[in-house]
Amino acid sequence: MKSSFAKNILSSTLLPGIEAHAVTTTLKDFVSLELSLFLPTRSLSVHEVKIASLTAQLLDAGTKKRSKENLRKILEERGVSVSFSTDQKWLSAHVQCLREDVPFVLSLISEMLEVPAFKQNEADIIKKRAYADLENAKSQTGVRATRGLRKALFSTNHAHWAPSIEEEQKSILKLKASDAVRFHKEEYGRSQGYIVAVGDVSVKELTEAGTKAFKKLKPKSPVFSPSMNEKKPQEYREIISIPD
Repeated sequence: MKSSFAKNILSSTLLPGIEAHAVTTTLKDFVSLELSLFLPTRSLSVHEVKIASLTAQLLDAGTKKRSKENLRKILEERGVSVSFSTDQKWLSAHVQCLREDVPFVLSLISEMLEVPAFKQNEADIIKKRAYADLENAKSQTGVRATRGLRKALFSTNHAHWAPSIEEEQKSILKLKASDAVRFHKEEYGRSQGYIVAVGDVSVKELTEAGTKAFKKLKPKSPVFSPSMNEKKPQEYREIISIPD
């Protein structure tokens, strides 16, 4: 038996491989939305994961049509919040906006996905911030212990495997905007995904706006990674210095 919440979820096919799901609530004029797209041929090497992260973080740092400053001005004037994240298989866009802005915001996200600028100076800013965050993490014994455990328990192609902080920092130093250009060309497109919206929106409105916005994205055939087998536990030791 479906729960009362599940009964409120209305779904439709937005484009081949992409579904739209909407939950209409009593909250007027406001919509919280998430778009998730499957990355078809994602490698799980340390460096490729960092390239994937860099690519996602550069999406809202300007497009070939609008500068980063222009993008942020447009979003601020409309009171719109947009952010991107990525994990081992998915790219996600997280949005909060007014109901009337849903078509415009989806069109803007489509532009970010289709023609990002990928400027080296923006990549350098992201690299410095990521490197500094890892440097701070070196003094956190819990972080280092968790990474060591995951590195010992799982093989390098497993979603739960983690590199050491030092390995990740070395990878960050190698990153270039051209890596994001290459990754975007190879991995980004319309394969499989979904849009979920909660608030003052109907599935009909979501489907119409999403179809118009994302039909420009190039179709990609999903290629699933080989099975990720765990490896037998092995000894892993690391001496962690705790500051006085």
